[in-house]
Amino acid sequence: MLTVAKLPPLSAIPDALKPTLAEILGREGTRFEIDPDDPGGATRCGIDLRSARAARLDLNGDGRTDLNDIRDVTPDLADRLILLNYCLTPGVDKLPAPVQPVILDTTFNCGVEGATQVLHAALGELSFPALARVPLSGCAGLLTAAIQAHGAATTIDTIVRARVTHYRRIATRRPASSKYLNGWVLRALHYASHGMRLRYATLLGSHGETP
Repeated sequence: MLTVAKLPPLSAIPDALKPTLAEILGREGTRFEIDPDDPGGATRCGIDLRSARAARLDLNGDGRTDLNDIRDVTPDLADRLILLNYCLTPGVDKLPAPVQPVILDTTFNCGVEGATQVLHAALGELSFPALARVPLSGCAGLLTAAIQAHGAATTIDTIVRARVTHYRRIATRRPASSKYLNGWVLRALHYASHGMRLRYATLLGSHGETP
């Protein structure tokens, strides 16, 4: 079981990613919530029951992962959980520094598998195709090459574009999730260049900044 004692300390958070973790928590909020349309189930501080069960999270030491563990999630614990499950374990901290924030948020919001699919699609668009079985951490060299060839801004915009496509596919496959689509797109656009954000000016004007 994943207990509090097994979580990395807050001091292990890379300075460059502290703003991203703060943004994630700011978007997710700190209330305990259950949205019937959210397949992740009960959530607090962005940690949902489905991901908690996958990680075998046990915050209260009762040997189970249930709603009580979600209720026990605090902002500090959420930061430590996100750091472990969505940064250190998949190797986001080993990727080129310019793309770490957008990929950490993608990994958290889309899951490690979803983020890997997004990154593979982006690299393919940039003419640096990754083998289907290459994990996130194995894409460091390809990302470095992409940044050298196209620049960091273009590389990040391509990741954002692939992420938007990923969200649209989710909304198409699961209509109940379509109500989240605008929020998801706005979240991805937070990391995009000014030029790319201008192309989504109508959406941004209607819904404001990243929720």
